Amino acid sequence: MLTREGEAGGHGESLNDYLTTGEARIIGVGREVEGRRKNGSIVPLELSVSEIELTNRRLFSGIIRDIAERKRTEALEPLQLGILDYLPKGSLSPESLERSQVDAR
Repeated sequence: MLTREGEAGGHGESLNDYLTTGEARIIGVGREVEGRRKNGSIVPLELSVSEIELTNRRLFSGIIRDIAERKRTEALEPLQLGILDYLPKGSLSPESLERSQVDAR
């Protein structure tokens, strides 16, 4: 996966700013970015950057995670909740669900 155009330079600038000022804007904070798969499609990602301090050296570790499935689920949530408005009151009670399972047998 590659970072989308225009975003790659921003990550390096943020690290340089941190090294200069000590102000952590991305270190230890997960944020959403977009990446590009090998096939060219865009994918939402979560990027987390951590700092590792050694005796005489500082390292930065970046972890990316594909959050496409989470974004799809979040997008469907309002629709799923809206469907509940159309169900008869009490139709999702434990007793009602138990009756429907018995009826299905």
